[in-house]
Amino acid sequence: MYSFLVKRHRSEGNELMHKSFEISSKIGWNEDILEYLWSVMDAKWLAFYFTDSTISGYTKFLQLYLTTECLEDFPLQSNSITENIRAILYTICDTYLSLGEKRLPILNYATRIENKITTTATCYSQADIIWRKVRDTSSDINFYTKRLILSAILYTLLSSLSKETANQEECYQQIDRGLSKARTFGQYKSKIKTAFHI
Repeated sequence: MYSFLVKRHRSEGNELMHKSFEISSKIGWNEDILEYLWSVMDAKWLAFYFTDSTISGYTKFLQLYLTTECLEDFPLQSNSITENIRAILYTICDTYLSLGEKRLPILNYATRIENKITTTATCYSQADIIWRKVRDTSSDINFYTKRLILSAILYTLLSSLSKETANQEECYQQIDRGLSKARTFGQYKSKIKTAFHI
C-alpha cells in the first residue's frame, strides 16, 4: 500500500511528511496537530491510505511512509543481503538526522514507554518492507525471525534518534552492532537446525 502511495502521490506525501515534522517542532506532537495539519494542507487524497485518525495511527503512517520513500529509488548494489540492509538502515538514519531537531517530537512520542507496543509493531512492518525490498524469499519460521530481529534493530535506532545528541557515527555503530548480533544468532540457529535435522 505504501509503495503505491509513494508512486502515485509522492510529491504530496513528501510535502505532508516534512510539514508534519516542521509543525510538530513548533507546537508539539499530540492529537491537536492532526486537525491543524488538515487545515493547512489539502490532504483529501490521504483518506484512502490513512484510516486511523489518531495521533498514534498517524505516527505509524509517517514511520512507514518515510521508510517506503527511502526505499523507492534505493539501488541494491551488493550480492550480500546483510550489506544491502545495512545500507538501507544507514539511509533511514540519515533521513531522520537530516531533519535535525524537527525529528525529536515525533520520535520522542513514538518511543515513550506507553507507546512501545505500538511502535514495536510498526517497526515490524518497517522490517517487512525492508526484507521485501531485498527480495527475501524465506518461509516458515525464518520469515518471522528475520523481521523480529530487524524490528528490534529499528526500534533501538529510533530510540537513539529521539535524543538531541544523536549523531551519524554513533547511530551507524549501533546499526553495525545490531547486524553483527543478528548474524551470530543466525549462525547459532543454523547449527541447532542442523543438529536436530529441522
